[in-house]
Amino acid sequence: MELRQVRLVDPEAGPLLRGLTAEYLRRYGDDGEMSSVGARDFEPPDGVFVVLLDDGVTVAGGGLRRLSPDCGEVKRMWTAPERRRRGHASVVLDALEEAATERGYSRLRLETGPAQPETRALYEARRYREIPVYGNYEQATAYELLLGTGQGPRGRASARLRLPTPGRSPNEGAAMTDEIDDRYVVRLVCGHETLEVVPRGASSTPVGEPLRCRECDRRQPIVESFRVEP
Repeated sequence: MELRQVRLVDPEAGPLLRGLTAEYLRRYGDDGEMSSVGARDFEPPDGVFVVLLDDGVTVAGGGLRRLSPDCGEVKRMWTAPERRRRGHASVVLDALEEAATERGYSRLRLETGPAQPETRALYEARRYREIPVYGNYEQATAYELLLGTGQGPRGRASARLRLPTPGRSPNEGAAMTDEIDDRYVVRLVCGHETLEVVPRGASSTPVGEPLRCRECDRRQPIVESFRVEP
């Protein structure tokens, strides 16, 4: 797997844009969302757009843009339907959260629609708090994450990703790799999944051992665990 910074006009972003357009059309009809924000909003120094590639194929991605001098916004989060529930969205969101911190944002916001309950579960599991809707869609659910507290999702120290320097040309397409931690997608007996982050080279919690489920708010035995390749 390779996490790469791109522009919306680059070929690597094409599968994401086409997939997201089709998904919005199926779930919401033609609501104009895909044309609501310009491509330049996701370019340095204030923004960034990243895609997750598997053997050169785009399987996930998302973007960050500026809302205000101290607040960034996550938009265009997408994972290929056949690649979901494998932790790809969490890898992308880790990169966007770190990019927001590097750009000096103290808050990160996003909105998601009523026909996307799986995205709400993702953000709530990562300790985004629900806030009043701030955009154009009254039926949306809005979330905010406070940055710079030294804690990432699930109360752990944030895993560092090597991000391109703000202002660097996005055409350089620099790869971003995890420098410290390994990530494991863990499936629990309750049916929920969580992302476990362990020091590089360490093993994940063994199958059969309990791990806290944020959805159930109690410890549940692990039934399956697999590593998200860097």
